Amino acid sequence: MKKTALFILVSAVLLVPFSLAAFTTERELFSEAESRYHSKSYTVAIELYDEFIRTFPLSDLVPDAQYRKAVCLFRLQRYEAAKALFEAVEKRYRTTRYIDYVPFWKGVILYELGDYYGSVNNLDLFLETKSEQELTPQALLYKTLSEVSLEYFPEAKKTMYELIRVKGMHALTPYEIVLNSYILLKTEDPGMLIRFQDDSDFESLPEMWKEKALLYRGEALWSLGEIDRSQEVYNQLLDAEPRIASTSYRRLYIIAQQNNDFSEMEWILLRAEEKLAGSPAILKDLWLRTGIESFKRGEFDLAEYFLSKVWNLRKPEDAPEAVPMYLAQIMLDRGDTDSAREVLEEYTALTGREPPVVMLMLGNAYILQENFSEAVRVLELIIGKYPDSANAPEARYMLAYSQYRLGKLTPALENCEILIANGGDGFLREVIRLKALVLKKQGDIKNAARTLSGYVASYPQDSSAYVDLIKLLFLNNEYKEVVSLSAGFFNTNPGIEKDDPGAFLLLVYLRGLSRIALKQYNEAIESFDTIDPVKAADTGLSVILPYVDYYEGWAYYRLGDFRGAVLRFLDFLSSYPTHEFAARVLYMSAWCYYSLGDFKKAQVQFSRVARGKDTALEEEDHEKLILEDLGTGDLSLQDLSFRDKALFLEGKSHANLNDLPEAMAVFKRLFEDNPGSPFADDALFEYAGILAQKGEVDLAAGKYYELWGSYRSSSLAEEALYKRGELFFNNKLYSK
Repeated sequence: MKKTALFILVSAVLLVPFSLAAFTTERELFSEAESRYHSKSYTVAIELYDEFIRTFPLSDLVPDAQYRKAVCLFRLQRYEAAKALFEAVEKRYRTTRYIDYVPFWKGVILYELGDYYGSVNNLDLFLETKSEQELTPQALLYKTLSEVSLEYFPEAKKTMYELIRVKGMHALTPYEIVLNSYILLKTEDPGMLIRFQDDSDFESLPEMWKEKALLYRGEALWSLGEIDRSQEVYNQLLDAEPRIASTSYRRLYIIAQQNNDFSEMEWILLRAEEKLAGSPAILKDLWLRTGIESFKRGEFDLAEYFLSKVWNLRKPEDAPEAVPMYLAQIMLDRGDTDSAREVLEEYTALTGREPPVVMLMLGNAYILQENFSEAVRVLELIIGKYPDSANAPEARYMLAYSQYRLGKLTPALENCEILIANGGDGFLREVIRLKALVLKKQGDIKNAARTLSGYVASYPQDSSAYVDLIKLLFLNNEYKEVVSLSAGFFNTNPGIEKDDPGAFLLLVYLRGLSRIALKQYNEAIESFDTIDPVKAADTGLSVILPYVDYYEGWAYYRLGDFRGAVLRFLDFLSSYPTHEFAARVLYMSAWCYYSLGDFKKAQVQFSRVARGKDTALEEEDHEKLILEDLGTGDLSLQDLSFRDKALFLEGKSHANLNDLPEAMAVFKRLFEDNPGSPFADDALFEYAGILAQKGEVDLAAGKYYELWGSYRSSSLAEEALYKRGELFFNNKLYSK
């Protein structure tokens, strides 16, 4: 019985090896913890370090125990706890002999936790101490990995170069060889990648690492344009693990495509789909990448084929936004806005997501369809949900444009001002132009012109902006500014006639009209003579040509050069017989003939006007026809009743030709058919005069009296009474 009790007691002691009873001194307990640490029994080591710290809290070895415990926590992948303890060591246990190693461990832990900035900073602190050569390669490796994770590839390249210097080329691990190959590929140094691999004897790498190294080698050769050599590498990788094989199939497909080898393309695609059938995600990625690369090469049909394969497999949880984006862009480029909109709408409905880049493209599709209300809804959503996204400024610009098109001018202007206040956010030129349009539509021509004036001062080579500015100045009746600004623009842009003939012709035209308004008729003729009809037609400005003829004729007329005027008017009538100005030009040509004393031709032209349809237009209609929405202001054109005045002048032409019967018939028709005409009293006066000339005294006297009675307010009324008395006196009819 005593033996049994003794056995139990001994067993109990043996089964509790870590109790204080097992160690009589702090050195023995610490040594046992260290032994467990070095044998990688980290859980047991942590228990022993904790027991040591509890038992000997004042020991000089406590800082070392805390440090070792933190390392054990790291080895057990308890990264947060390890990080917290290393930070405590830095602050409270700095007497540990391992204090210089703490930044190393913190750098490694922060890498594992995804804090790559913190990792780099701590590893730099460690490397600066140069206290532990054994840990230096690991520190350089983890620093490289953090820099790669941050996509700081040039920095990673330098760190990796230092690692190679420290370890030596032939001491690099397969992982480090592959890592450096990747970095050299990302830093676009394919030549160095090839040389590095050749120096590192990558052919002897284990198969798993060799496949990755070969893939990077193939990509380097591809970027160097050594297609045949890259093709050899890719052919070696067709049976590699799926992700590597996928890239190889994709590259080989592109090579076959570039060679127009359709049978090879089909074979590669079939083999790839067979190889990757067990990895649907990788196969879908192959289609996606091939589609995107085809898009970037301009092979839009192929791009749509591959992207559609991915799209047709879509599921809410794994629908990549790149697919609807590229598909929609292909559809938009070919003008199929309905399909583009449907793809984007389906994506948002399918996934329940509204990423700003997708919504921006959807907004663009609505704009192209002129569905500005929906565009506003989508674009406001982007700005509301993603105000800090890279797409927000473009969304705001598109929103302002949509609001402008809807006539919501106040919010459109507010959005323009927000963008301008932020420096335009990459859209400054477009925003300023839009702001000017909004102000113009609000009727604030002065501020619209001021806005564009500031713009052209910053972008003097933008000819379309100069055209818009000059249009605004023209609208605002600032004709001197139009002439001055256009002249300055031509001086600073001497090649504009060749570089932008449309802008050149329109500016010359506006300058000519402004000179008409300023009564600078010779200069106006000079401007209009510069306009080449063929070039105007080629640039879509045929609409201005009738007005060029008309106003140049008007300039000649105002100068008293009736011969030059009539030639230009006849050109107009020959080229544009059905134009809205035809009646006006016909009348002007008749008047020029009349002024030249060519009464026969004047009579013919006046007769055509008088017997044709009265197409006289209000001045504002002329302006709209001339420049669509510009307006010309008062160009000294009177609002005439062409038909009545033409009829009157036709009669005068007959009278001047001594064709009195025809003259009388014309005058009579005018005052009898249209007694309310402003020319009826003139016609009646001329009619009475011809009767008097023919000796028909009583009839003539009667018509003079009729004029006085019917048109008392006429300037000819008193003249008619005088003529009537004179007629009686000359014929000795004194009693009358």
